[in-house]
Amino acid sequence: MSGNNILLDTNAIIAVLDGHPIVKNILNHNILHISFIAQLESLSYQKLSVEERALIENFLGECILLELNEDSKKIAIDFRIRYQAFRKINEIELIRFI
Repeated sequence: MSGNNILLDTNAIIAVLDGHPIVKNILNHNILHISFIAQLESLSYQKLSVEERALIENFLGECILLELNEDSKKIAIDFRIRYQAFRKINEIELIRFI
């Protein structure tokens, strides 16, 4: 695989599946990661049709799933402490953190 590592949140997943051209262009040829939380949020919407659920599952299957483990918990805690959790984080800060 080549390209940048990109972590998608649920909103980015929805934008891709809705066909948002700018988001699709940004993600093209990159390595896509999703958290288990984004996976749960994407698949747990009660009003999904069978076709929509299959589309989401297919897309998520192409992504690298980041499971919750001790290392990821420590990274999340450090990240929230460093960036005060609730303020908006720009892309440069996120890249520097990783």
